[in-house]
Amino acid sequence: MAEQSREQIAFPKLSPEQIEFLTGKATVATYDAEAVLFQEGDTDFCFFVIQQGAVRVVENSSGAEKEVTVHHAGEFTGDIDMLTGQRSLVTAQVIEPSTVLQIDGETLREIMRSHSNLGDLILEAFLMRRTLLIESDFVGLRVIGSRWTRDTFRIRDFLARHHVPFTWLDLEREPSVGKLLSNLGVDPEETPIVLCGNHRPLRNPSNHALADIIGLTTEIEDELYDLVVIGAGPAGLAAAVYGASEGLKTVVLEGNAPGGQAAWSSKIENYLGFPTGLSGADLAQRAVVQAEKFGVKLLTPCYARGLTAKGALKLVTMEDGEQIRTRTVVIATGAAYQRLPLKNLDTYEGSSVFYSATNVEAILCGDNEVAIVGGGNSAGQAAVFLADHARTVHIFIRGETLAMTMSRYTEQCHR
Repeated sequence: MAEQSREQIAFPKLSPEQIEFLTGKATVATYDAEAVLFQEGDTDFCFFVIQQGAVRVVENSSGAEKEVTVHHAGEFTGDIDMLTGQRSLVTAQVIEPSTVLQIDGETLREIMRSHSNLGDLILEAFLMRRTLLIESDFVGLRVIGSRWTRDTFRIRDFLARHHVPFTWLDLEREPSVGKLLSNLGVDPEETPIVLCGNHRPLRNPSNHALADIIGLTTEIEDELYDLVVIGAGPAGLAAAVYGASEGLKTVVLEGNAPGGQAAWSSKIENYLGFPTGLSGADLAQRAVVQAEKFGVKLLTPCYARGLTAKGALKLVTMEDGEQIRTRTVVIATGAAYQRLPLKNLDTYEGSSVFYSATNVEAILCGDNEVAIVGGGNSAGQAAVFLADHARTVHIFIRGETLAMTMSRYTEQCHR
C-alpha cells in the first residue's frame, strides 16, 4: 500500500461501511447554505459527517478569513479540540444545502473506544489537522510582552504545554508592537497582554484566566469517582489511561500543564514504542488525547491541597476548598528540580534561567551563548537541541566525563 500524504491522513474519506455504522449512532440533519455548524470559540460542539453537500472550514486568527478546507460527501469535521474539550479554533459553515450525520462528543469518544480501526482513523486525522493548521501561519492567540519578564515566559509556556497555537510579539524586537499597543490603549508597562480574537486585551492573565480563554476544565461535578490521579506527568497519565480503559470513572488533577518533566524535553529517544524518538510535548499530547479518548476528566490548572479518609472513601481537597469523593487515589506528583545555590537566582528564573529546553526557550537563544548545568540525559538532549539555535552551548558537569551521568545514546551525540 502506498504511503499516505499528510493531507490524506488529515482529510480521509470514510468508507460506505463506516458511514453506515455511524448513521446508527447519529442524528441525521439537513442544513441550508450559510448555516453555521460550529464556530470559533465554541466548546462541546458536535462531530459532523457529510452525507450530501459541502461544508467549508475557515479561521480568522489574523483578522481576515482564511479557508482551511472544504469537506465533501464522505468526509468529517472536527479536530483535536473535540477530545480535549478546548475551544474550537475554526468555524464550519455549510456552503450548499447539505445532509449530515450529527454526533455529540461523548458518543464520538465511545465510538473511538469501542471501534479501534475507525477510532484510529479519526484520531490520526485530528492530530494531523492540528499540525497542518499550525504550519499554515495560523496566528492564534497573540502574546505581547518582554522576553525579560517572567510572566511573559509563564504565559508562553502555559499555552505551549497545552498545545494552544499562539504568536509571540517581543516587546523589544517587534517594530509593530508600539503602534499596536497604542491602538489598544495599553502602556508597555502593562504587558504582558494576551489578545484573543476581538475580545479586550487581557493584562497579565493568571493561568486560571488563560485556562478559561482556551476552554480548559477547572470545575468538578459532585460525583463519586473510582480513581483520582494527582499529577499529569507520564506516570499519572498512564495510571489514568489504565484505569479508565478498565471502566473506572477517572479524574486527573494537574497544577500547571500535562506532561510533567518529560514535556520539557526537546527529544526523547529511549521511550518504549517510539524507535525514532519524539519530543516531550508530542508525548504529552498523545497521552492526554489517549486519556480523553477513554473518558478521563482532566482538571488543569488545579491543585490538590489535602487528602482525608471518610469511611471507605477518600476526600481530595482542592485549592478552592472543593472536595472530590473517590474510592482510590494515585499520587504521581513527579520530581522537583535541584536549584543552584546562587544568590538572587530567583530574580532570573523565567527570564534568563530555565529548567527546560523546548521551542519556547530556544527562540530566546538567538545568536547567544548558552550554559547548561548538569550532566544527565535531560542536559544532553538540551545541548543537542539548543546547538541548532544558539551560537555556542557550554555544558558544566560535576564529574570528570559525561559517561558518569549520561546514558550512552545521549553521550554519543556529543562526540
